[in-house]
Amino acid sequence: MALTEVTPTVLVLNTPSASLLDAAMTAITHAVDGCTIPITTEPDLSTYHATQVLIKLEDSAGCTVTFQEGDNPPAIRSGSGAAFTVALGANEVKYIVIELARFMQNDGTVHFATATTTASCSCFILPRGA
Repeated sequence: MALTEVTPTVLVLNTPSASLLDAAMTAITHAVDGCTIPITTEPDLSTYHATQVLIKLEDSAGCTVTFQEGDNPPAIRSGSGAAFTVALGANEVKYIVIELARFMQNDGTVHFATATTTASCSCFILPRGA
């Protein structure tokens, strides 16, 4: 199973980020298999105890993005409903904050899939208290 990996940017509370280009989004190249966001590989995660991830999604043709329910543990709220979907229209941009307690997989990642390869995304790990 081929997954597109989306490298997250770790944001720090009360600290400006580096200059982030809008064009630096990851193209989703494996629509059927989906994407993975490695959360626990980020070195600052243990320091800031992240509980939420901000994801920016855009698609030139329109699609549906489906976030896979997490594994318990570590996703203690994984039973709060099945997969979560977001509909994107053509040339639409949406931001979504997801809760790691609902969507984190047991390997420390978040998974989502689209029906097309015209979508792209970027991801930001939010510090606790944000």
